[in-house]
Amino acid sequence: MNSHATYRDDHEPRRIGAGLAIGIFLMPVIFAWFLLRTGYTAGARIVAFGWLGLLVAVGVAGSGGSAPAPNAPAVRSPTPTAAPETKWGYGGGADELHGQRAYAIIQSDDSERFKGSVRSSRLTVTLVKAGNQPTVAFQMTKGGTFLCGDGDITVKFDDAVPETLTCHSSGAMNGVVFLDYPGAFIERISASKRMVIEPAYVVDGRKRFHFTTVGLKKPADWN
Repeated sequence: MNSHATYRDDHEPRRIGAGLAIGIFLMPVIFAWFLLRTGYTAGARIVAFGWLGLLVAVGVAGSGGSAPAPNAPAVRSPTPTAAPETKWGYGGGADELHGQRAYAIIQSDDSERFKGSVRSSRLTVTLVKAGNQPTVAFQMTKGGTFLCGDGDITVKFDDAVPETLTCHSSGAMNGVVFLDYPGAFIERISASKRMVIEPAYVVDGRKRFHFTTVGLKKPADWN
């Protein structure tokens, strides 16, 4: 045999029972008839009727309140929206030499490794801010030589039209190029969800890399 327990919410407003309602309305009539019949003085009747009115008012207020409709939907607090998942990594710290803070925001591509002279390589995008000028660097790990010049890197944000970027290289770091106009590029990344980058390489030609850019958060004092 299954037993079912019935629970009552103590905070639920109570209805006025039929007996209580009849008693509230009949009590003044009976009490007034009793006072008038037994011949109390006028002062005693005024005091008695005053106390009776106060008791009735307190009884109605204490047992009053409308009960919720049987089919009324329960009011629920809104569910907090989860923050979007991000694939950006953050680093940085104080630059004691120049008396400033340096920041680095880094992400490697989501693409499968392509074959060729740059086999098992990945493309890493690094956003750097040290001082007043931001820097954007593209780095190919484990080999590969960029072609660097006007239009050698193609980028597409979300469903926008692909555009070409200009860059310059550093002779001291192999496999790294820097964008010529990093500020505008960083703003485009901040407003996007996806990014496709297609750089050109000396031997393998153009290769395509995919990035998930949603959830980028720049430090408060980045700008």
